Amino acid sequence: MKRGQILVIIFLLFGFTKITAQEPANSSEKWTRIETDNKEFSMAFPPNSIIDAEDRKFGQKLRVFSFQNGVEMQLQITQSSMVPYNLKSIQPSDNTKTVSFKVGDFTILKAESQSSDRKFFRTLQIIRKDTMYFVTISAKTGMEKEISRFLFSINLQGKPLFVQKEKLNLPEETVSVSSVKTSPEVVEAFERKLEKKKINVTYEASSTNFDDEEIESLTRKAIILDRPYPVYNSNFSASVPTVEIYSAKLKVTFLANGQIGDITVLSLSNKDFTKLCIEAAQKIRFIPAQINGKPADSTQLIEYLRQKLSLPTVTR
Repeated sequence: MKRGQILVIIFLLFGFTKITAQEPANSSEKWTRIETDNKEFSMAFPPNSIIDAEDRKFGQKLRVFSFQNGVEMQLQITQSSMVPYNLKSIQPSDNTKTVSFKVGDFTILKAESQSSDRKFFRTLQIIRKDTMYFVTISAKTGMEKEISRFLFSINLQGKPLFVQKEKLNLPEETVSVSSVKTSPEVVEAFERKLEKKKINVTYEASSTNFDDEEIESLTRKAIILDRPYPVYNSNFSASVPTVEIYSAKLKVTFLANGQIGDITVLSLSNKDFTKLCIEAAQKIRFIPAQINGKPADSTQLIEYLRQKLSLPTVTR
């Protein structure tokens, strides 16, 4: 690929001037580069990342969560025969701009928030054959130094996805995917017994900025590890036309003890569908949010979508 083509791709992805204007974050700090065993993909993460290295539903092989200086970074690796069809089935959320393109053997779908209440939010879905690398990053301003170090660390088949104007030799330790272990917090979350108690459910008009207000006091958001889909029974399937599209937005409380708290319904298109979504939300597995290293209550917006003749898609 010619250099001019590479520069065009960078511009389309993240805004050329914003990325190159940033200095690398904590250049003396050693990050950990996680590399697939076939060396097809690798990227670096700051210290104290939370790792789920177990095989999960829908082909998940690895998930990494990192938080530093208000920047939230995630990677999920999935292997499944259904991966090549993901680009066709993905439904962009409201106020999201998406672009798809190819780099060598990789097909990439990039999405960025266009909403005024989200200061910085980007996703990259990198697909090759039956494997998808799902990269997510969000921040308060978009100018945090961790953003450039994280994004510039992405390598595809040993070559950087983004070309830096000046290459920097930042301290890193490389480890293989097969060698990383699941973090204790993740093990505890999946082993935790869900309490059978009545959860208070209320209904109110939709609010678009409550999530940002909640985040301001947190040093780490709640980490959602497993978000079950609604379970449709025969009565629901028979009573609901398949040609319709149903959605529900829930404000879910994630308690410091790892249990689900009160749920507020912000919007709904079908009462029966929303009831099933509430039941599914009560089974979410997560690691509690933190304030200065201590578990804390928090809330997040959870959206569910049911389209005709397909399983529901959960969007951020």
